[in-house]
Amino acid sequence: MVMDEGDVTQRVQELLARGREAARNERREEARQYLQAAVDIDPNNAEAWLWLAGVMDDPYETKYCLERALEIDPLNERARRGLAWAEQQIAELEAQPTSAAEEAGFSSIEAQLRAQLHTDEEERPGTGLLSGPALETSTGFDIREFFAAPDAPYRIATLVLLGFLALGVILMLLLTIGVIDPITAV
Repeated sequence: MVMDEGDVTQRVQELLARGREAARNERREEARQYLQAAVDIDPNNAEAWLWLAGVMDDPYETKYCLERALEIDPLNERARRGLAWAEQQIAELEAQPTSAAEEAGFSSIEAQLRAQLHTDEEERPGTGLLSGPALETSTGFDIREFFAAPDAPYRIATLVLLGFLALGVILMLLLTIGVIDPITAV
């Protein structure tokens, strides 16, 4: 069943209302689920991103949500104040020695990864894992956009056919050089 734009808007507003209610009643995980579903359906809903930022436990995720809200609504003062707070939390977290990060619940590997992600973002703004499209490469290719395009089924079918073609070429090569024997009829 395909939902029309009115149904989509109504569904997003319903999820947003449930997420706000759960957040107000300190049911953070439930709120996260509703609000994440809302932004999955409508990634251009600044209010949903703002509320989602408010129920995130990780300041990096909070920052990402607030940045998305500001991309959509650059004049949103709540998002600006929240972003300043999240950046302060991140700075304080990164200023802590590794043992303090471990006490905060992060393994030293996780703390190192977070530090590396932050360093990568400073070196190449807009390319960090948490600051932009999660699967974007240095070439600017975003796999989420690739599969979210209206012609995604054709793209997927093309990739599958190319995979079979590559497999056929490899098998022919192996047959030609004698690595495998052809199947013969009895």
